[in-house]
Amino acid sequence: MSKDVAQLIADARALASEQNFDACAQSFAEVFKAEPGNVEGLRGLAAVMLELDQAESALALLSDSINPENPDVPTLLKIANLLRGLHRLDEAADVMLGALAHDAQNEELLHETVDLFKLLGRESEILGEPSERGSEGAEAH
Repeated sequence: MSKDVAQLIADARALASEQNFDACAQSFAEVFKAEPGNVEGLRGLAAVMLELDQAESALALLSDSINPENPDVPTLLKIANLLRGLHRLDEAADVMLGALAHDAQNEELLHETVDLFKLLGRESEILGEPSERGSEGAEAH
């Protein structure tokens, strides 16, 4: 093989943008022949599947590209966005919570995660149990 894997992935994506899907598939086949399970190859193929409106296939490929011990947060966010687009909000919330566990300093991610949990009525999972003092405290005056 004369091309390295990164070049094969770049070629495959270019071929997909030109809608030359047979050649694109062949480039990805070469990637996976050279390096089975290549993470960038999986992510590149997922991008092509999204262009083809194959969200479920893209979701499976992205999920396969995740290292459970050290997940790539941007890829987790892509998975969460795909799940949201497929109206699988509970799954998206769980993935976002996992992303937050690996990037706790990301305020935008925190706000998006909290908002989604609130939408689902699951805010107690992320914010803790609500206080039960509520109206009882007002009666003590």
